[in-house]
Amino acid sequence: SGSAEVQIARLSARVLQLTEHLAEHKKDFSTRRGLLTVLSKRKQMLLYLQRTDRPKYEQLLAELNIRPLKN
Repeated sequence: SGSAEVQIARLSARVLQLTEHLAEHKKDFSTRRGLLTVLSKRKQMLLYLQRTDRPKYEQLLAELNIRPLKN
């Protein structure tokens, strides 16, 4: 399954893919549910990385252009 950074990068790519799909098909409810699931997984992985390796967390936010998690 890979490191936390790899998993977050994969999830982020999937977020982008699903977001683009939703922009084309506004009433695709299964994709909306899928996007919420992926966002939730990504948040869990980011929280894990935030707690375990703060420098990698900060680096990943910058690389993937993700907003920091609110405390």
